[in-house]
Amino acid sequence: MTELTQADQVIYRFLLGQLTGKERESFELRLFEQPEFFEVVEATEEELILRYVRAELKEPWVSWFEKAYFVNDIRRSRVEQARALVSASRQVMAAPLPSRRAAKAAIAGLIAASAVGVGIYRSARAPRQVVFQLDPEVMRGEGGDTALKARGAKTVRFELKIPAGAAGGRYEAVLGTPETPGLWKGVVETGAPTVRTPLEIPASGLVRGEYILELRDGQGVVASYQFRVR
Repeated sequence: MTELTQADQVIYRFLLGQLTGKERESFELRLFEQPEFFEVVEATEEELILRYVRAELKEPWVSWFEKAYFVNDIRRSRVEQARALVSASRQVMAAPLPSRRAAKAAIAGLIAASAVGVGIYRSARAPRQVVFQLDPEVMRGEGGDTALKARGAKTVRFELKIPAGAAGGRYEAVLGTPETPGLWKGVVETGAPTVRTPLEIPASGLVRGEYILELRDGQGVVASYQFRVR
């Protein structure tokens, strides 16, 4: 494996769940504050998957990768699709020269059909905004189908069900994870309890995991929401 830069090592460790608590907090804050850094992380993840498929990773990276990517069906699928593309590419290089054009066309078709894990899945059809409804104290995503899918979106619009005691007020909205509270902060003005209150946040920092969104006034938390990103 070619020597990894320090920056690549940090991103790899984040993707593989190997950062310390303080390192992860700093990393996730940067994702929210610098949308362009999210693009760097996505590109680096594509490179990481290809390096694994090409057997270019060494220990402990291999063990870390397999623990992080083979316990999740979506991540496993990305690895298998990348493996198929690499295999097809090797077949092209091994083919006689006159046959390469047809083989390359077949690979192009495979890429277009799969729209996968080496970054192709980020298509122009990806929604610029994802809308997601949240109810207080209800954990979303337990069954999988209700988990938020924010990848490729620019913003997430939460539609919040407001408790009666928090209706018609102005509050600080604080989004974080159990490990990193306060990733993002904003202000929200709530309406009647019968009308959901909208709240928009940048999608770039919403990596896979569990999140807590709180509405706070000067005396504490008036409403709390939980959800999972996959």
